[in-house]
Amino acid sequence: MSSPELFWCEPDPLEVRVQLLAIMLGDQLIASASVHSKSNRHGRGTSAKKATTPTRRPVSPSCFSADQDTMLSLCLSPTILNARGTKYMKEIYDFALARSPNMESYMKTSYGALLITEDHVIMMAAIFVYVCWHLECNEETGVIQMNAKNATQDSLLKTLTFDTETLNEIYDATFAFERGRNEMTTMKSFVHSLVTAHYKRVA
Repeated sequence: MSSPELFWCEPDPLEVRVQLLAIMLGDQLIASASVHSKSNRHGRGTSAKKATTPTRRPVSPSCFSADQDTMLSLCLSPTILNARGTKYMKEIYDFALARSPNMESYMKTSYGALLITEDHVIMMAAIFVYVCWHLECNEETGVIQMNAKNATQDSLLKTLTFDTETLNEIYDATFAFERGRNEMTTMKSFVHSLVTAHYKRVA
């Protein structure tokens, strides 16, 4: 009598990526909490001193306006994320839990933290990864295209309009980030690397 063959379903690649972001979010939140705790213990005197020093925003070349570029508008000005950041994070949260409803509880907790975060770097990283989840690469032509056919009109996938070259940048950077390549091991390094390369191209 032959024994029955064991069978495992192939994991859904997108569900794996959704859970991977949850793990990355958890690591980032732990790191942020540690830094915040240390600054509370040691930084009171210096923070008051720093507050007296006026901050200066970098000045773009006169021939280039960051307002004309979606990625730079998102990253160089707090206006968009202050106004719509929480809504965008709710969209990502809802998508993640719908795509992977049986993920571990600590992963759901990580996504829940998106709903209350005020950290714009975490928001930007989550947005870029979320956009990448909806990108498709034509194997024959190598062209990257957005698949937002199921997105609502007020979805960030439609309100944040990235051109084709920028979508390629997001696709390549997210691919590297998920694999820990090009020294992109944190959300901060991921956002910094992506936005810096983008700025060098368009400015």
